[in-house]
Amino acid sequence: RYACYDTYVCADGGWVAVGAIEGHFYKNLCTLLGCEWWADHQLDDAVQDQVRADFAAAFATKPRDEWVAILAPADTCVSAVLSIPEVIADPQVVARGSIAEAHHPTAGDFRQLGTLLAGTDTARRSFDLRDGAATDTEALLTAAGYAADDIARLRDEGVVA
Repeated sequence: RYACYDTYVCADGGWVAVGAIEGHFYKNLCTLLGCEWWADHQLDDAVQDQVRADFAAAFATKPRDEWVAILAPADTCVSAVLSIPEVIADPQVVARGSIAEAHHPTAGDFRQLGTLLAGTDTARRSFDLRDGAATDTEALLTAAGYAADDIARLRDEGVVA
């Protein structure tokens, strides 16, 4: 609903997440984006489309990491939206031991986020996954009201296994 709580694409195709809900964070954001004229319109429903458009135009002028370097330390509540490979390589994620190895019978081995709970050592570090062919996809979709032809089409299109 509000431009102060949204995601925006940057010049390099990377994304940032904005969560500037408190007024002082929002004003800092407006100033650093060069959109000072919106500083007093944070919750003004009548102008949110224009605010969002101006924020989007500003974010489109620099790469994601450059914006994060400018905005993150400046009390704006802005952070990078990381890709899966970036999350897996993130120093904090690695330091917490949040990465698990997954083993799939046909897709092979890969790394993924584990189920680490903060302050505990109960994370699963390894997952053995079932083969997609062994799931109950057809039964579940039938129970959800899908016709056999629709299920076949979903399989053909690669939507379900």
